[in-house]
Parts: sequence; structure tokens; C-alpha cells
Amino acid sequence: MIVGVDRDETARLKGSERPINNLGSRCETLAEMISVDFVFPAPFVLAEYTASEENGNLYEILTGKIKPDFLITNPIADGFWEEKLKRARKLGIGFGELRSERPTSSTAIAEKIQKEI
Repeated sequence: MIVGVDRDETARLKGSERPINNLGSRCETLAEMISVDFVFPAPFVLAEYTASEENGNLYEILTGKIKPDFLITNPIADGFWEEKLKRARKLGIGFGELRSERPTSSTAIAEKIQKEI
């Protein structure tokens, strides 16, 4: 499995206190997983958490270079899953859905800590 990790600048779009864990820590944690073969920082920073032609083109270029067998996402947690499905179909890549509520999220953890402080 190959995992691209958003840069800290993209994570900061969720709030000034972000990211909870920096890019290096996130990449290191993922790299330790047995099922992960390669981890890389996304080579760009998303300007906003919205679907845009520019963001779609950047992801399409990256996906085209990696040439994965599948693009897997969680439609419950991923607001861009339909765009990813279209991109996978366009590139002839299998699309997998992991439909489950996330047991944890850094946003929920940060909110809980803020309430308890």
C-alpha cells in the first residue's frame, strides 16, 4: 500500500491549532504499519478543502504516476469520494469503499481536550 500524507499547511486549514501531529510524525507512524509499503508527503498543499479543477488535476497527475491498482476511501468521512470515484474510473483504477464510522479523529480528540482544559 502507498499512502500520501497531507502537508502541515493543508492540515492547518482545519484550524490554527492544527496539525495535532506534524507531517514527520504522521509519516513515521504510517510507515510502521505492516500493510504500508511506502509513505510520502503530498507534493503540494491544498489551497482549500473544496473540490476544484486544480486540486483534481494535481491528484490525477499523482495517481497517474503511481498507477495504483485501487483507490480506497471512506465515503462517510471523505467529502470528495465522488470525485475520487470519477478519477479512478477515468484512469481505469479499481475503487474501494470502506464504509465505517471512524473510531477516532484528531478533530474529535482536540475538541475533547479543549473542553477539559
